[in-house]
Amino acid sequence: MYSCIKSFMDNDKENGLLLLDMPTGFGKTYSVIKYIAEYMKENSNNGKKIFFITTLKKNLPVDELKRRLDEMELSHLFEERVIKLESNVDTVIANYDSSMYNDISLEIRNSEEFKNFKADVEFLKKHTGQNSDLVRSVRNNFSNNNERIFRAYLQNTFARNFPSIKERLLAIKTDSAWQWVGKLYPSVFTSEKQVIFMSMDKFICSHSTIVEKSYYFYNSKISNGALVFIDEFDATKGTILKNIIENGLKEKIDYIELFNRIYAVLRNKTFPERLFIPSVYRMNSDYKDQSLKDVLKDLIKLADEIYDTYSLNFNHKTENAENDSANFLFNDHRYISVLSGQNKFISISSDKNDSVNRITFSTQKPEEKNSIQMLLSKLRGFISYFQITVSILATNYVHLRNERANNGEDEYTYDSAIHSVLAEFNLGTVYENYLFAQVKMLRTKSRNSIAGSDFDFSLYENGFRYYSFENSPDYDFKSIISMFSFSQTPERILTKLCEKAKVIGVSATATLPSVLCNYDLDYLSHKMGAAYSHISADDRERLKCEFTNSQQGYKDITVHAELFDSSNYSVSLWDQVFDDSELAKAAYDHVERSLSSDDGRDDNKYNHQRYFRIALAFKKFWEHEDIRSFLCVLNKHPKKNDKLLELDVLYYLFGLITEEQPSDVKRYIRLLDGDGYDDKKSDITKKLANGEKLFVISVYQTIGAGQNLQYDIPGAVRDSLVQTNSWNRSTKKDFDAIYLDLPTNLTVNIWNDSHVGTEDFVKYIFETEYLQENGEISDEIARQNIKEAFGRSFCRKKFMGKTYKDKPSVCYYATKQIVQAIGRICRTNMKQPVIYVFADADICNYFHVGIAENRLLNREVTALIDKINEHGAAEIPDPDLISRGELCSVRVNKFINSMVREEWDRKKMEQWEKLREIVLKTPTVTKKEYQNFALSQLYIQMSEPADKYYYSQEEDYNRIKIRFAPSRDFPFEVAAKSAKLDRILLFSGMTEYFTVKERALTFAPNEYIMSPALFNNIYKGALGEAAGWVWFRNVLGIKLDMIREPAMFELFDYKVPGLPVYVDFKNWHDTTRFDEKGTMNKVVRKARECRAECVIIANILADGSYDTMVTHDGEITIVRCPSIMTDNGTAVTENVKAAEVIRRCINNVRNSHE
Repeated sequence: MYSCIKSFMDNDKENGLLLLDMPTGFGKTYSVIKYIAEYMKENSNNGKKIFFITTLKKNLPVDELKRRLDEMELSHLFEERVIKLESNVDTVIANYDSSMYNDISLEIRNSEEFKNFKADVEFLKKHTGQNSDLVRSVRNNFSNNNERIFRAYLQNTFARNFPSIKERLLAIKTDSAWQWVGKLYPSVFTSEKQVIFMSMDKFICSHSTIVEKSYYFYNSKISNGALVFIDEFDATKGTILKNIIENGLKEKIDYIELFNRIYAVLRNKTFPERLFIPSVYRMNSDYKDQSLKDVLKDLIKLADEIYDTYSLNFNHKTENAENDSANFLFNDHRYISVLSGQNKFISISSDKNDSVNRITFSTQKPEEKNSIQMLLSKLRGFISYFQITVSILATNYVHLRNERANNGEDEYTYDSAIHSVLAEFNLGTVYENYLFAQVKMLRTKSRNSIAGSDFDFSLYENGFRYYSFENSPDYDFKSIISMFSFSQTPERILTKLCEKAKVIGVSATATLPSVLCNYDLDYLSHKMGAAYSHISADDRERLKCEFTNSQQGYKDITVHAELFDSSNYSVSLWDQVFDDSELAKAAYDHVERSLSSDDGRDDNKYNHQRYFRIALAFKKFWEHEDIRSFLCVLNKHPKKNDKLLELDVLYYLFGLITEEQPSDVKRYIRLLDGDGYDDKKSDITKKLANGEKLFVISVYQTIGAGQNLQYDIPGAVRDSLVQTNSWNRSTKKDFDAIYLDLPTNLTVNIWNDSHVGTEDFVKYIFETEYLQENGEISDEIARQNIKEAFGRSFCRKKFMGKTYKDKPSVCYYATKQIVQAIGRICRTNMKQPVIYVFADADICNYFHVGIAENRLLNREVTALIDKINEHGAAEIPDPDLISRGELCSVRVNKFINSMVREEWDRKKMEQWEKLREIVLKTPTVTKKEYQNFALSQLYIQMSEPADKYYYSQEEDYNRIKIRFAPSRDFPFEVAAKSAKLDRILLFSGMTEYFTVKERALTFAPNEYIMSPALFNNIYKGALGEAAGWVWFRNVLGIKLDMIREPAMFELFDYKVPGLPVYVDFKNWHDTTRFDEKGTMNKVVRKARECRAECVIIANILADGSYDTMVTHDGEITIVRCPSIMTDNGTAVTENVKAAEVIRRCINNVRNSHE
């Protein structure tokens, strides 16, 4: 494994991701620490940071690195270059010493900030290890207030006394008046350390060093070129998601207020001229001709339009709401209204008389101009544009400052530049922090092989948000439309980090393809392209050999796997536990009585069956003398007075098995739960080391990834153990046996009767979005479940949506839980001659036995897989291609609509042209071509190579259904014939032109085809324009000019060189229906905007025969040609009459200008 790490870290790439899915006990941490130590020895001064991150800070291998460096006689490197970062609260409680007091200056000691800090920290040190209500209250106050306030006070004090970071650090190192700061807050030295250990919680939170502004590791320059090891890689997604949810719920944004604050500044403030001075860097970039003042002017123009159109000088007030707290608007790639009563739609209208914008809820769909979705979309678009503007100004300013810096000055940072620009708008802390985080995550262009956001329509790049409509007597003249935004995702944060650093993810289940318990690896591989690395074939073979050698001792070990089938529950089932039928009946009756109350109702017998399985596990423990340690893994902890899993019932059953009193049997039982976990674990391992026989009950969440349960080898069994490999003989051994209940409640339980908290509600939305993204649920199910979740969480309605328990990602999640749990008994190389793996037979319906393919798995896992296969493994379905395709289709349509609705700029024009070139060259693509990230977002996967598929659409392509086989209900076709490509290419010179331009001459059968909206709204139009250009060249001898000015871009396709004659090509079918009057009015309006004297609207090829029409509107001549080509069935030629009319029109204009 060391060689895999070294190969990746030493390659010529600057960044990327490598996943190592090595099994538990294979020395993953050993190999990582070996590499870090060797790297420190060879590269102690190269400036690159090494981060080691894991989910549990107690699993950080700091001591292992210290021992390794000691062995290498490099102890000094550990002291000089290694730091373990913990939370500020834990750090100061551990480090504060009363002897520091006299070292602190009188000014600081007399400050209120220090006095409050000192009182709390001394109290918490005195009560270390205690968890009373008072201690928790003081700690919370210390964490949220007094420690933060004191830290901010220190930061301001340093900034006031020492201008630069270097001077601040020098003072902390050398000045006795400040050295105490380094002892209290070692994080001040973060920038000087080479190796940094921390938990994922710490890594994704804002890091404060006191000597500089706070920053986030994953998007700060400190991670540029860094080497990052993420232990328990897949588990870190849950940690990041929890942080995102907590932050999203804290940041309640009033979009209208935010817009109005920005608008007021834009309209009334005179900004410093220095903000607009172009840096040398900008003057040498592609944007050298774009004035920074013009950038701001464009923003003001957009703001003016929104402000005037939607009367944002008025308050907004809801009317006719049946329940003020039950009206929401959800937005991901579409809007979902969640309204009280029978209402389905939200409209907005301005009342000029009352100076108010009225928001009404109704059953009638409003016109687009009165739709609140349109307003919110415009506001969101503006805020996005504002963020880009801030980024442009900040990027220029940071270069300007550094270009003009004096020698010895600290480098001016991008973070400071962003803060400086935002400070000009006086938005307040909440809005400024929100916008700062958004600006920092902006990334439109590809970087270091990782695709930008230009064509990224995924959940991972865009997130979701929901709006609530709030009323209160305290602001009776208006309603507050609050937005809760979850634009960040774990995948986006990981991608950001991988742009800057080399990241190795390590975990036994790092490559399991579940979007619920792991990052979406399919998305990451497409997004990162070449930066997403794979273990080479040679390294894979080498690892396989190493692993095989590490398992050689298993030839002398029997792994006994057994499944407990409790499906046919009855009194006779208990005969498997008891030889005596009376005892079996007593056990059955006792369980029945315990579950007979309403609270313990068990209509499907699940809880009855669980008691049986636990009892059977205990019997195995009791009857096998060689099982001295047994780990029983459940989904919930048994507790006293728990009607569903009563601890005293278990003691009664165990007593029947051992023929002892329940009180006596307790000496064999230990409960390993979260309360006092470390003390309980210590007690268990000590007793086991002393040779006691213990049945340990825990749950998956408690003994999950990273937990170490091995214990010192008891003297009585030392000589009978088997060593599994030739590595150093471990002084510890693993548990002898394990029982695995079927993992349940892997997704948020929204079906039970208890209240669903807001954090669980948002997590459920994320889970729904993940499954939809992966094609595991359809758009309809996602829509229904999201609406149901709002009702369940905010109105306490009964949840009527679909469950996710049989979805592929849930099955993989269950598989992961089981593999990780078995990993708890695979930590050492010292084993009993027989290892026991017992499991609930129901796992056969959820365990994905396919993980055994191309993965290295512990023998304990493969033995269970063999038993599952013997019993009969369920077939786990793949994600649904139809659901994936429909989601892709709707998103592409949304993207296209957003482009044509907004004003054009050069960037959008480039995107539009890129789209057209993509589809013209590759209407279908191979699996290899699909690895291009843009194509993965634009094309849909076929069930087998094909050149066409079928679809239906409603609401102008906002609702799309697809099928791979013809059907009466799917009348439209994505195919070359539907676009008339085959007929158009028959026109003289067309095939040659397309060949030279490398444009497709057919739809080759392939695994992927462009989505319906892309086909209808981009491809057919682009094909028509290309064909029309060739027709003008070949028939009229005119090479049309493309329109390249943004203001003119949306008006027409081409312009006749040197003349005010504009051309718009169409690729319509005869059945195409449109509003002729409205279309003509639009043509006239556009003609006047560009001062056209003649406009030619030319359809390429019609099936029937139609006359060319010429009309006049004032001085504008409009030529409408239903078909500029003629198709006689065997050949396609020019429509001579149409050509003559067009030629005459152009000549008339030309003559008038001579």
